[in-house]
Amino acid sequence: MRPTCLVLLAGLISGAGVVPAAAQFPGQSAPPPERAEPPSRPSLSPSVTPFLGGVPSGEPTRESLALSISETINRALTNNLGVLLAEEGIDHARGARWRALGGLLPDVNGHITEARQVVNLAPFGFPLPAGIPSIVGPFNTFDARVSLSQAVLDFKALNDARAETHNVAAARYDYRSARDLVVLVATVSYAQALASSARVDAAQAQVATAQALFTQATDLKDAGIVAGIDVLRAEVQLGTERQRLTAARNELEKAKLQLARLIGLPLGRPSRCPPSWRR
Repeated sequence: MRPTCLVLLAGLISGAGVVPAAAQFPGQSAPPPERAEPPSRPSLSPSVTPFLGGVPSGEPTRESLALSISETINRALTNNLGVLLAEEGIDHARGARWRALGGLLPDVNGHITEARQVVNLAPFGFPLPAGIPSIVGPFNTFDARVSLSQAVLDFKALNDARAETHNVAAARYDYRSARDLVVLVATVSYAQALASSARVDAAQAQVATAQALFTQATDLKDAGIVAGIDVLRAEVQLGTERQRLTAARNELEKAKLQLARLIGLPLGRPSRCPPSWRR
């Protein structure tokens, strides 16, 4: 079964969430609909902050991108900053373990010298026959030495090696925990984007309803059935619904930008028609 894309899910949620407006009789103004305030986003602790960013991959284009939940999670696991930092933590722990293991290995030192010398034998008191010069040389000397030292029992080095081995295992568990947390954060951000898209669809339906009520009130006033105050009331309600639609669209754009930053999409030109996505 193909994964359901974000655009399709947004349409389904918005279709289920729009409530038809109450019937209005001539001369009776429609009561303002009761609207629930959107839930506030929970504040995240500083330890979760790296998981809200990602490393951008690819070049930004103007093509729209419809993301499914599985593709969103895969992109987050590949490009999320928290996962990349946890993976680097494993490499750092491995390097520290190798350094600790170096304390258990023997120390090998090498020394090589080469010299070209001229020796005068007269200062050393060597009796030389007549005709033999006291200056010997020049001649070359070469000296190569190797020394090895090994501690028989070093408890500190042993404990350090064991500690670093446990640190490597802990880093691997941190990496698994980071992947699980990225899946959770990506899923929550995806759901928030879907909810924002559904609120935009609901706000558009409310604007359409308010526009129809305003048109109806205008026609009734022209026919002399209702007073002008009803037209003014309908116009104010229409303006309020348009403001709510603008706010809902802004929340959708912020949710899309947050999700794009989380999964590593390059932030290009923002889309105009929700819920399309920019690569």
